Amino acid sequence: MSVSETVLLKIAHKDLEASRILFREKLYSQAVFFLQQSVEKAAKAMGLREGLVSKKQLKQKIGHKAWMVFIEYYNIALKIQKQLEGVREEEHVSETLLYLNMITHGLKPLFEYKKEETPGKTDEIIDDTINHLYTVLKRGEFLKILDEDTEAILHKPLGLSKITLKELMTRWKEIGGGGRLVLFVFSFLLERHAIWSRYPDERFNPLEYYSERTPLIKRFNEIANMIDGALKEIEQSYGIR
Repeated sequence: MSVSETVLLKIAHKDLEASRILFREKLYSQAVFFLQQSVEKAAKAMGLREGLVSKKQLKQKIGHKAWMVFIEYYNIALKIQKQLEGVREEEHVSETLLYLNMITHGLKPLFEYKKEETPGKTDEIIDDTINHLYTVLKRGEFLKILDEDTEAILHKPLGLSKITLKELMTRWKEIGGGGRLVLFVFSFLLERHAIWSRYPDERFNPLEYYSERTPLIKRFNEIANMIDGALKEIEQSYGIR
């Protein structure tokens, strides 16, 4: 792992630590900003480490849109989902398909969420998405179970491509569950807050919006804990101590 990727992950930890301190001091808009920054830096470090993006792309194309790092894997999930539809009668295939359906359908509202111009319209999605995320993570354990029949199916090449379904599944399991899924979801949920938490306009005042009544603030500690777990899981998978 390169120095820049390692440093990005360390900064992600520091940003998360800063967000917790600011939250305890009830500086909520500032806490949300650093929470978003933690997710953004972790996602970018992962993107560099796994060859999904270049440093130039991070600066010129992605910016606060850290979710773009994960799009390739989202597309992999859709491809696997389509392939498994034809063999869904197999028990573990059926469970895996259910898991992937939960991911792809659960993420759809987030693509709309990021288009909103003010956070007030999107409060309702916070609770729904976090609750859905818990369910998906629990269901993801089924991806670890594959029997011999399923193995045979998964070794079939995908169309004209030489890559097999098994290889795609292995790749998806490496990044599509646990911490990486947490980062994917929160890179969506928090993207616009990088701006909303800092800059007021005629329709919106961050100092008034971010309060103990705001869904994001109500579940702040819960979200911070999930992000912390995601960072530790990624570091472990990369062999970072």
